[in-house]
Amino acid sequence: MKLKKLFVIGVLTSLVVLSTISVIAISYNQEMEKFLVENKEAEDIYTSIFGLNLLTNEYIIYKRERTKQQWVDSYYNLKDRLDNTQMSDEETQKSVISIRKNTDKLKDQFLILAEYRREKHSIHENKSILPIEEIIVSQMLMISQDIVLDSNKISERSRDAVIEIATIRSKLIIIISATTIALFMMLFFALSQFIINPLEKLREGTKKISDGELNYKLDINSDDEFGELSKSFNIMGKNLKKSLDSLKSEIDSKTIIEQHLRDANNLISTSEERLRNTLESMFEGCQIIGYDWRYLFTNEAAAKHWRRKSKDIIGKTLMECCEGVEKTELFAKLKVVMDERMPMRFDYALTYPDGESRLFSFSVQPMNEGIFIVSMDITDRKNAENEIRKYIEQLESQRITTLNLLNDIDKTNKKLEQANKEIMKVNKELESYTYVVSHDLKQPLRSMKSFSQFLIDDYQDKIDDRGKDYLKRIVNASDRMENLITSLLKLSRVGRVDTELTQVDLKKVVDEAIQDLEDLIKTKKGVVEAKKLPKIYCQRVWMKEVFTNLISNGLKFNESPKPKVKIGYIKNDGDYEFYVQDNGIGIEKQYHERIFKLFERLHSHKYYEGSGAGLTIIKSIIEHHRGRIWIEDSKPGTGTIFKFTLPIEVTSNDKRS
Repeated sequence: MKLKKLFVIGVLTSLVVLSTISVIAISYNQEMEKFLVENKEAEDIYTSIFGLNLLTNEYIIYKRERTKQQWVDSYYNLKDRLDNTQMSDEETQKSVISIRKNTDKLKDQFLILAEYRREKHSIHENKSILPIEEIIVSQMLMISQDIVLDSNKISERSRDAVIEIATIRSKLIIIISATTIALFMMLFFALSQFIINPLEKLREGTKKISDGELNYKLDINSDDEFGELSKSFNIMGKNLKKSLDSLKSEIDSKTIIEQHLRDANNLISTSEERLRNTLESMFEGCQIIGYDWRYLFTNEAAAKHWRRKSKDIIGKTLMECCEGVEKTELFAKLKVVMDERMPMRFDYALTYPDGESRLFSFSVQPMNEGIFIVSMDITDRKNAENEIRKYIEQLESQRITTLNLLNDIDKTNKKLEQANKEIMKVNKELESYTYVVSHDLKQPLRSMKSFSQFLIDDYQDKIDDRGKDYLKRIVNASDRMENLITSLLKLSRVGRVDTELTQVDLKKVVDEAIQDLEDLIKTKKGVVEAKKLPKIYCQRVWMKEVFTNLISNGLKFNESPKPKVKIGYIKNDGDYEFYVQDNGIGIEKQYHERIFKLFERLHSHKYYEGSGAGLTIIKSIIEHHRGRIWIEDSKPGTGTIFKFTLPIEVTSNDKRS
C-alpha cells in the first residue's frame, strides 16, 4: 500500500470517529433536554396544586369571593397546562391523565364547598367550619395528595432518565475518547515504522554495498515506495556484483571496467533520486543534517515547519537558519544523536518570532552523512486531546454535583413530608379540641345557667334565701367557667390561624382599648395615659387584646382611690420595648414568673374577677410576634411595671403570621 494512501486512510478514520462522537453527544443532549422539560412540567404541576390548597384554606378561613375566583382561575391555568402536557413514555402519560381526572374531581369538590358555604352561611351567622365542610375539605386534601403523588412519579421518572443518560454519555465519551487517542497513536506509530525502519535498512544496505558486500539484499517486502526502492537497490547490488565479476575476469579491459562503474553510478543516482522523490512527497518533515550542522536535504514539509522554503535552507547551517538554536533544548538533543550515534524520539514546542508556539514530534536517526530528522506537527492533536480530557473532567464534576444535589433534594423532601404530617396531626388535635370545647362544654354550662336563672326569676317566692344564694353562686360559677372556656379558645387560636401581618399604628390600637374599657375606667375613677407609640407590623386584633388585658388588670387589681395606668416605649437597636405601669396592689417577686402560667391566680374570685388566662394569652401573642414579656418592677402596694418587646423590622416570611 502506498504511503500516501495509508495516510489518507488514517485521516478518514479520524474523521469518522469524530463524527460519531458528535452524533452521539447531540443525541444524548436532546434526550436529556426532553426529560428535563418533563421534570419541569411535574414541578409546575406540584406548585399549582400547592397553590390551590393554600387558596382553599384561605377561602375556608376568610370566606372571600375574591379568593374563590382566584381558586377557579388557578384551576383553569392548571387544566390548560395539563391539556398541553405530553410525556415521552406511556407510564408517565398515564400519570398525567390521572392528574387531569383528579384535578376535575378537586374542582367539583371545591364548587360543592363554595355552594354549601353560600347556602348555609347566608342563613346562619356562625362562621365556624361546619362538619360537612370538614368532610369536603378532607376529600379535597386526599385528591390533592393523589395529584402530588402522580407529580412525584413523573418527576422521579424524568430525574432517573436524566441520571441514566448522563451516566451512559459520560462512559461512552470516555470510551470513544480513549479509542480516538489509541487510533492516533497507532497511526503515528505505523507511519514512523513505515518510514524510519525502511530508511534504516536502506542506510545499512548502502553501507554494506559501499563496503563491498555486493551479495547483500534489502529485505523490504512492502507495496509502497520503499518496496520499489528496495527492488531497485537489490537490482543495483546484483548489477554491481556482475560488474565486479566482469572486472575480475577482464581485469585488463579498462574500458569495460569504467563502463560498469558508470552503470553502477547511474543506478545509485536513480535510487537516490527515487528516495529524494519519496521524501519530497511525504506529509511529514524530513531533513538530513551533516556533521558540520549544514543542511544536506530538506523537503517542503520540513521547511514549512521552520516557516521557510527548502531552497533557502539547503547548504546553510542550522545556526544560520535559526539564530540562537544552539542554546535550546532541541539543539542539545540533536547533538546527543549526532555525537553518540543513538536514535531519539521526543516532543518539542517551537516558538516563532510572531509569538506563536507549535508542538512537534521529532524522530531523529543517526546516518552516515550525519542525522536524519522526521518531524510532525502535533499541536492540533494535543489541543484536541486536552479539550477532550477537560470535557471528560467537567462532565464527571457535573455528574457528581448533580448526584449530590439530587440526594440533598430527596432528603429535604422527606423532612418536609414528615414535618407536614406532624403539622397536620397537631392541627387535627387542635381542631378536635376546639370542637369539644365549643359544643360539648359550653352547651351544658348555658343550660345550667339558664335553668338556675329561671328558678331565681320564676320561683323566688318558693325558695328561701339560702337556696337563692346557692342559685346565684351556680350562675356566677357558670359565667366564670364560660369565661375560662372562651379564654382557652382564644389561647388555642393564637399562632394557629394563618393571619397576615399589617402595619398598625399602636397609638390608635391603645385608644380603641381605652374606649372599650370606658365603663371600667369610670367605675374605678381611673386615668389611662398613653404617649405617642410607633407603627409596627403586627396582627391588629391580637395586639389590641394585649393592651386591653394589661390596662384592665392595672385598673381591676388596684385599691388606690385614683387608679392610674401609663403606657409608653423606648427604641432599642433591634426592637421596641413597651411598658404598661400602674399604681395597683403590686405582685411579690416570687410570683413574677408564675402569673404567666395558665389559670394561675394570686387572689380569690371573691375579691377580683377574672379567668386566670389573660396573661397567658398575652405571653402567647407576644412570643408569636417574636417578642418577650416580663415584669420589670413590682412590690406589694407600690404598683407593677409590665414590659414587652416587638421587633422593628419584619421580613417577608414574618409578614405571614
